[in-house]
Amino acid sequence: MDRIHPYVSSLLIILACTASGHQRERLYWDVADDSGAVTNREALVFSPTTTSSTSRPLVFAFHGWKNLVDKFSSTVMPVHDYWEDAVVVYMQALDPGTGTEWQKVSGVNGDRDLHFFDAVLSTMQANYNIDTNHVYATGFSNGATFLYLLMLKRGSAVCAYSPASAIPNDPGYRSMASKPAMLVVGKKETDALAFIRGVVLPFILELNGCSQTGEPWPFAPDKGVFYPSPSGTPVVMYVHDYGHVMGSANTSKIVSFFKQFQPVSTQAGDFANGGFDEATTNQMPVGWSVVNDGSVLVDMANQRSGLGALQLGGNEQPHTGSVWQPFATETGIEYTVSLWGRRLNDTLPETQGFDAIVRSGSGLDGAALGSLGSTLGTLTNEYALYTFTFIADATNSTLQILDTGTTAADGNDTFIDDVRIDTGNRVRLVHTSTRLADTHVWSTTEGLGHPDWAHVPHSNDGTNAFVVTNLSYSTESGSNIVIYVQADSDTAFFGLGNP
Repeated sequence: MDRIHPYVSSLLIILACTASGHQRERLYWDVADDSGAVTNREALVFSPTTTSSTSRPLVFAFHGWKNLVDKFSSTVMPVHDYWEDAVVVYMQALDPGTGTEWQKVSGVNGDRDLHFFDAVLSTMQANYNIDTNHVYATGFSNGATFLYLLMLKRGSAVCAYSPASAIPNDPGYRSMASKPAMLVVGKKETDALAFIRGVVLPFILELNGCSQTGEPWPFAPDKGVFYPSPSGTPVVMYVHDYGHVMGSANTSKIVSFFKQFQPVSTQAGDFANGGFDEATTNQMPVGWSVVNDGSVLVDMANQRSGLGALQLGGNEQPHTGSVWQPFATETGIEYTVSLWGRRLNDTLPETQGFDAIVRSGSGLDGAALGSLGSTLGTLTNEYALYTFTFIADATNSTLQILDTGTTAADGNDTFIDDVRIDTGNRVRLVHTSTRLADTHVWSTTEGLGHPDWAHVPHSNDGTNAFVVTNLSYSTESGSNIVIYVQADSDTAFFGLGNP
């Protein structure tokens, strides 16, 4: 049995709060290898400073030969800069005599690096509110070689992975787990590029049951090729313009790939950050994945409510920016998507617009289930409500909001706010005070002059059970409380609906 002793209480060093909204910590472990020899190991952990009631995704990033985690996490592969909601771990390799290096094949050095991974994962699960179904791993150079070994020996713990500028070394790599994969390599790494394209990519496409015919990857159509998979394990082949390097731009694309498999929103009625009130330091919307961030940002001056609104447009031409987010659905149920939109001003109003599309599954490669249709030329200076419906065909669906503007010009911007998803027979009610909520029960009558009142079942979030109880069974929204009720007849709510 491994002897694992994380020094969480005595030797935990809190170093800083980063600009990306993470707390930076250095943690230490005593890890035993297969022979029983114990080695002290360390890692940098970047955890979000904001609190969350939901578990968080976890990302492991493995450095290259002779690297140290301090430099690797800041300049080589700064994953935490592009995923504020995630906990990101940069584990430090040991020095075998020629420079810090990860094990490349199974069985060497008592598998101490695999045991180190086990120790760190255990600590993350125990102390960092981790979603164990959404653990991701990436690595560069020697760290990517270790990642291939990790997918062979610990692949069941990882939901998606991305090795960069390396090839597998363990002879048993063809037995590794089938998971969504993004292979990254530089155009000037001629030998590695040839081997990955000629050997590794065909093998992983077969392993993942992917189509042998790729298509441009939406996040980087000039560099990435996307290979869809009916089993939900797609592959991206991403070739950047440089040599044996990574950097921020390429790291951001890996995060974009990982986010396609992020946890879905499970609360009916509310997308994560559907009001666009939370933004990263570079004004990207928290909780949403972004395509072409040059024409997407969170604006804090033109919101309909709350603190911010999604802004699409600007001087980008053509307008290709979009944001997307997966959410939980129930097969066969009809849902209504609602969102509010407006244009900035009267400058070229016929060129400003947006569209919204719901796709099947957790990503952008699923079939379209419903759409708003472009609002090009119909927006006004005032916010208006837009809605459309769709019928879910899977347990997850994805909403994408796209810029459909046609001209690059100053002020040629569109704003979207208050994005919601609801089933057709439910309504969200806001009670403007929490006073006496513990004693009040939601009730109804056929009319104000009617003497008979009946209690009405309600849910606190539209997903949990609908029961007759007092209003303490609710969700807080600022100083208000929110409940959901559902119709049980064709007349729907307030006596309106089908005759």
